[in-house]
Amino acid sequence: QYNVLFSIYSWPNVVLVFIGGLVIDTYGSRRASLALATLVLVGQVVMLIGVLQHRYWLLLSGRFIFGMGGESLGVCQSIIVSRWFAGHELATAFGLSLTVSRIGSILSFMLLPVVDQVAGIVSAFAVGVIICALSICAALVYASIELSVEHKRAEGAAALQPTKTPTRAPAGERSPRSRRSSLLQVAR
Repeated sequence: QYNVLFSIYSWPNVVLVFIGGLVIDTYGSRRASLALATLVLVGQVVMLIGVLQHRYWLLLSGRFIFGMGGESLGVCQSIIVSRWFAGHELATAFGLSLTVSRIGSILSFMLLPVVDQVAGIVSAFAVGVIICALSICAALVYASIELSVEHKRAEGAAALQPTKTPTRAPAGERSPRSRRSSLLQVAR
């Protein structure tokens, strides 16, 4: 039964990481990170309910839901890292991201059995719910930072707009305004 719990996390991700990538491309990393972190939390809560009610099918369902969000959230995190560190220590940023992920897994494998021994299995699953809730908080912080950056970019773009209509450039030559617009598009 334990092997099935681990397998059911992986099964949906044969296809769902691709679909998750499409969702991230369609709705953006800000919305996707919040939705995927919420999916992970819902999965963990369903698993906690399964433990409370001694229902194996709820454990399986929760683990499946958790898997639907978990691996796609990893894809979203990679997109965030690649965007924020493009051209500047990208490999170091990816390495740090993977290191933190692995440390989280190691701490989970080491500490949750201790929580189980001291306070019981329900408490161990409740700790998982708390950690997933913290993940949503981190996604909210990320979303607010992204929103702030977008507002600053929009303000900067508005400041670059000329107040009077520029004269038309001779044929074959680009006007300063069109060059500036091109640079803004590249910066975005």
